[in-house]
Amino acid sequence: MTKFRVGVIGAGSIAQSHLTAYSKNPDVELIAVADMNLERAQSVADQFGAKRAYADPHELLADAEIDGVSICTWNNSHASWAIAAVQAGKHVLVEKPIARTLEEAEEIQRIVEASDRWCRSASCAAIPRTARC
Repeated sequence: MTKFRVGVIGAGSIAQSHLTAYSKNPDVELIAVADMNLERAQSVADQFGAKRAYADPHELLADAEIDGVSICTWNNSHASWAIAAVQAGKHVLVEKPIARTLEEAEEIQRIVEASDRWCRSASCAAIPRTARC
């Protein structure tokens, strides 16, 4: 079975839960961590065995080796990073709240429905993979 290759955007406290879960999953390979503080991104990447660290999440989204991303940033940027990730061809697991407004949530839904990617909120992670939550 091919491993699902993941990048994590944001290296703060909530990212630790995602990174720990990924590190324990034999079907996942952690490829990269991005954080506006490159030193922190590199430290976290080293701690969890990621191949690369980025200061700019756009670079992570452009990384062709990554299949999906966890978005672990400030709440006010969840929707914009989710949209950018889907548009970059990545599957997305975004921390809650997925959006600040109904309009942002509807925009995410529109972008996902126009793609073959999925975008799921961390609060619905127990839902089967066939759902496009």
